[in-house]
Amino acid sequence: GQRGPGLRRVRLELDRPAEALAAYQRSLAHYPSRFISLLGAARSARASGGESLALNYYAQLLASARGKSRQSTVDEARAFVSGKR
Repeated sequence: GQRGPGLRRVRLELDRPAEALAAYQRSLAHYPSRFISLLGAARSARASGGESLALNYYAQLLASARGKSRQSTVDEARAFVSGKR
């Protein structure tokens, strides 16, 4: 099958968040803590109603973002984790 962040993002944008989440989870199984996969998994979980799962992924994303310049994404994750959804 096709792989890559583009296909996962397309699934999410086509309102297929459950499929996108499964794809991001497969990616994370091979590349744990990969920033873009954590972000995609968090957004996909959130879009499919998995609030606690989204919280988990956003928290992992915050931990992996320490010391990196990704401020808008970090702000998104912080807002979600703090309950400002």
